[in-house]
Amino acid sequence: MDRDASQVISVGLGELWVSRDSRACLVAHGLGSCVGVCAYDPAAKVGALLHAMLPEHNGQAPAQSTKFVDSGIQYMLQELAGQGAVRHRLVIHLTGGAHMLTAPGFKNALNIGARNAEMARAVLQREGLRLSGEDTGGHWGRTVKLYISSGKVTVRSVGRGEQDLSL
Repeated sequence: MDRDASQVISVGLGELWVSRDSRACLVAHGLGSCVGVCAYDPAAKVGALLHAMLPEHNGQAPAQSTKFVDSGIQYMLQELAGQGAVRHRLVIHLTGGAHMLTAPGFKNALNIGARNAEMARAVLQREGLRLSGEDTGGHWGRTVKLYISSGKVTVRSVGRGEQDLSL
């Protein structure tokens, strides 16, 4: 347990978690091709972590589905606003989006990770929001943590250790 948080909240596949609890640390474990989108308002002390699996909403799932990058980010922004966050103050970090299927024949055909990261960047740009930090791509999984008390975002991956994206 990090000294910055006493309550760890695991954000699973296709989930969104929003918190104002200064004791909370939102964590998405094992991001492979999935993306973790962290957003934090330092004045309102509210943060969110989206763990999205696929780039685009398919029209069959609920419109605010957090399984998809495009609809998930939209829903995250709505939920943050409902908790007092102001868009222009949001500090946003993007992690994950790895290319996990590297066997011959899968070279680029199923690079969901790159498509997820590209969709996140496109949606954020369309919303007039910029990334403050990013750790995407490669061929390795990641674990991302967002500390609500400070807005600190860390990423841990095998062989690369833990890095603070907030710096």
